[in-house]
Amino acid sequence: MIVEICESNEIVLLVPELEKHGIDVVTYSCLDRCQQCVLGAFAFVDGSLVEADSAAQLLDAILGERK
Repeated sequence: MIVEICESNEIVLLVPELEKHGIDVVTYSCLDRCQQCVLGAFAFVDGSLVEADSAAQLLDAILGERK
């Protein structure tokens, strides 16, 4: 699983947690989704957009994708 995140998004704080679960994380300076960045946490998981209201909820959603 590859998770792509914007370093401006709050999910960046949970990169160590994602990596602890064996998830490959790629961080970009910007993913051109500024409106989403302002509204909540988001990431691309294997190329698909995943959104949540908070970084913790997004982490749960990403970990749920692994099952």
